[in-house]
Amino acid sequence: MTGLIRRFLLFRKKPPRDTAGLDQHVVKQLRSIGADLSRPRNVRHFVYFQEEARAREAAKQIEKTDYTATVTAPSDQVPYWTVRAEGNRVISEATVPGFRAWFEQVAAEYGGEYDGWEPATKP
Repeated sequence: MTGLIRRFLLFRKKPPRDTAGLDQHVVKQLRSIGADLSRPRNVRHFVYFQEEARAREAAKQIEKTDYTATVTAPSDQVPYWTVRAEGNRVISEATVPGFRAWFEQVAAEYGGEYDGWEPATKP
């Protein structure tokens, strides 16, 4: 699935999202297209920050876990510093809650917001 819809209303009070439900939906969608979930596939995670220094610190932390992290400056489309982390991982109902929790923890630790993940449809 590419092109997850992202809201850039960062750092404002937002209604809570059903992240577990969203994650389960993505896994279900992968299965529905015949994806072999036993094989690792590229997974991208997105974390947003108001400050460059915080984004870069978070990227360093993320890279310690064998993800590649890219920091992008704000633009007209995305008004925040963006950390995009990519790595090959096995996707399943058992693995998704763990990586979501870890990225949410990193985002909170460095004052950012985790916006979710996006898997490649094929390994």
